Amino acid sequence: MNTAIAITTYLPRTSSTVYLGEKGKPPVVTPGKITPNLLFDFKNGAYSYFSFKDIKPDKEVAKIAGGLQDACVQTWYHLNLAAIDTAGFPTFMKVVRTN
Repeated sequence: MNTAIAITTYLPRTSSTVYLGEKGKPPVVTPGKITPNLLFDFKNGAYSYFSFKDIKPDKEVAKIAGGLQDACVQTWYHLNLAAIDTAGFPTFMKVVRTN
């Protein structure tokens, strides 16, 4: 199992947010402070996953939204599920980056 871990701070690992990516599996960003670099990795990992699994554009957000494990992101996603899924992955990432 190959897992890429990006350490984003010098804080103890238990308080650091990490990106986990493995070929053929949805990307994951663990709870904690989400940085632009982590979102960049998540976005690239998602596109790789979509390509590897041949995910249809209308299902992209639903397949990877759980990978952003931050509680605020998850609450926002679940409260707006239908609209977010319909808007598509590029819009999803834009709103996550903005907020």
